[in-house]
Amino acid sequence: MTIVACSRVSRSWSRYIFSSPA
Repeated sequence: MTIVACSRVSRSWSRYIFSSPA
């Protein structure tokens, strides 16, 4: 996986986690 892809996935995960009520 490239750095760009990793960064994109990390951002997506962060958004999902932050979006969660928990």
